[in-house]
Amino acid sequence: MLDKVDSEILRLLSTDATCSAPYISTILKKKKISLTPRAIRKRITSLEKNKVITKFVPIIEDNASGKKIKIVILIQFQH
Repeated sequence: MLDKVDSEILRLLSTDATCSAPYISTILKKKKISLTPRAIRKRITSLEKNKVITKFVPIIEDNASGKKIKIVILIQFQH
């Protein structure tokens, strides 16, 4: 189960996966959450180890590659 701090770290990484631990620490301090960059790196490593974060991938701008991009999405619902 994710706590408030892990959720906030994930929110920041989901907007920019290149956020550094010192940057995340600064943002969290503004929200009255005091963690060192080292503690943040440990949390990120734990999130990766527990498969909460499975990979970091770039988002490529449409025009950057000069090619058309085709996306296929599969959605599965479980009852």
